[in-house]
Amino acid sequence: MPLRRMVQSTRAKMVGSIGDIACFSFYPGKNLGAYGDGGAIVTNDEALAAKVRVIANHGRIDKYDHEMEGVNSRLDGLQAAILGVKITHLDAWSKHAKRTHTCNNEYLKETNLVTPIEIADVKAVYHLYVVRTKKELRLKLQEHLHSKGISTGIHYPIALPNLKAYAYLNHSKDDFPEATRASEEILSLPMYPELTEKQIQFITQEIKEFGLRT
Repeated sequence: MPLRRMVQSTRAKMVGSIGDIACFSFYPGKNLGAYGDGGAIVTNDEALAAKVRVIANHGRIDKYDHEMEGVNSRLDGLQAAILGVKITHLDAWSKHAKRTHTCNNEYLKETNLVTPIEIADVKAVYHLYVVRTKKELRLKLQEHLHSKGISTGIHYPIALPNLKAYAYLNHSKDDFPEATRASEEILSLPMYPELTEKQIQFITQEIKEFGLRT
């Protein structure tokens, strides 16, 4: 399917409802996070759903009856109960994340940070609020914010193709200039449901005080 038609066909659809199968992470730091590791696969294909259940349960349907080699990826009852409660708050948290993004973008207009933008016809649900700055300034900015009690993160400091796991492919950083440049410039600012506009103002003001005004 041509890209234009594919984009048009996915408008007004929720993530997880596009394609044959979708995966969600319930890692504690995610928008909907458990208290431990967890995840889910969603599909409306009964055959795929049955196969996934078998794979996740040691490759078996009944106890001691293994039809294939599988893994132990069963979500335990405690995590499921926690997620069952938290999911009732997810819409409110998502709206708050959207508001945090909007406020940050507005207050950071007077800086030379590169802030997130949304693609036309896409409604984003923010897991992180990531900005970009010059490579030589990132660590200094991070240290300045830390000195003011503001935590930040780098998601992620090593671009995927530059990981040791893929050294056998014999790539150099020059093969992936955009990914490498992004990994050296990105910085995640605070993003969580309890974050207030007053706190956002404080954070963005400290960024300006650091000297990143335009």
